[in-house]
Amino acid sequence: MTFVDFEPTLLGVFLLVAVTWIVLSAYGVPLRWAPGLAILRGAVQLAAISVILSGVITSPVFVGLALVVMFVVAAVTASRRLGWTWKTLLRVGGSMSLGVVVSAGTIFGTGAVELAPPLRVGNRGASSSATP
Repeated sequence: MTFVDFEPTLLGVFLLVAVTWIVLSAYGVPLRWAPGLAILRGAVQLAAISVILSGVITSPVFVGLALVVMFVVAAVTASRRLGWTWKTLLRVGGSMSLGVVVSAGTIFGTGAVELAPPLRVGNRGASSSATP
């Protein structure tokens, strides 16, 4: 994918940020530039994660480690926003774990996604082909 492929997306994001800024300005909302900064911060974070995962995805061990790190960071972040306590962290982590079990159990249990070696992330990369 080249940079040219991103032009429509970048234009769309720019226009949505501009519309958001105009509407927030019209209503006198303070910090009307905050959504644009949040989008920029998110884009930088996703770019960093993309670079990291492109190296990680070749090893099942590193994929597992990356998933654990992302899970812990998400649980701690959510717990801090809710009001940090160890009890909150356990509840958030437990809720997230239950969500993972239910989601994975559903998609793999119903056969919607087959848990076969070519489909597992980390086995041969993010392959979706049935051929080895």
